[in-house]
Amino acid sequence: MGYSFSRSIYHNHAPALNLIVSFCSICSLYVFLNNVKKKKFQKFFDCLIYIILINFVFLINTRMAVFCSILGSLFITIYKYKFSFTAKRIFFITTLISIFVVLFINFFPYIIQKYTTVSFRNLDKIGRLDDFENPEGEIYNSLVTRLSIWRSAINLSKRNLCVGVGASDGKRKLFEYYYETDQMFLFKYKFPVHNQYLDYLVKFGIIGLILLILYMIIPFYIGCKIHNSLIIYYSLSFIVSNMTDDFLIRFDGTVYSCIFISLFGYLYVSNQDKYLIKR
Repeated sequence: MGYSFSRSIYHNHAPALNLIVSFCSICSLYVFLNNVKKKKFQKFFDCLIYIILINFVFLINTRMAVFCSILGSLFITIYKYKFSFTAKRIFFITTLISIFVVLFINFFPYIIQKYTTVSFRNLDKIGRLDDFENPEGEIYNSLVTRLSIWRSAINLSKRNLCVGVGASDGKRKLFEYYYETDQMFLFKYKFPVHNQYLDYLVKFGIIGLILLILYMIIPFYIGCKIHNSLIIYYSLSFIVSNMTDDFLIRFDGTVYSCIFISLFGYLYVSNQDKYLIKR
């Protein structure tokens, strides 16, 4: 349902849409927790925005965005109150999270099946997807399919480990490898890598992978330097999300990352004098 909802909005890619919605939800939580001078109505409005956005994340229901949103909510809250946690506050937060999870599962019971049997079954069939009588119906979007793709990408990258096969030949070479290794299900549907790190490893080799990792950790470095939990969360969520998708081969993913890294970089550079004085 979540994927159909995403496609109905100008044919959006569900993981890309959910990545942005997930970050927006954490931004709203960050605003709610850190703007202490606001009136009660404004605080209530900020909290309401967070609840609405986090429900959209669960509605679109891509696994990695849900995972990042839950951990992000906990991380932002713990970072904010790391020196002032009381038993009462811990109980209150735990109760709210429990109520939300129970209500959501009650409305969408399939989520339990999706995150248990659907995701993790048939892992003994990695690289042998053609053994299934009906792979389209049984394992099209499952973890075993993703792992089979990743194993193929790793094996292909070993042939051109230093500089890769090139940006224009990455997908074509991967599809040829499917055919060469008699993985007809993967070849039929031309599955891309769906992992930014392996995608760069295939296209640009070890050199490209190292440069990609450096690009990914820039906002994490900035967030740690200026002690900003929202920037740290952004970096961690983008690093983790690209393990199951390849956002930097998409225009929206490239723009999303460049805009925020530029904003974080400006924030860091414009505050250099303050940090130098503190030292």
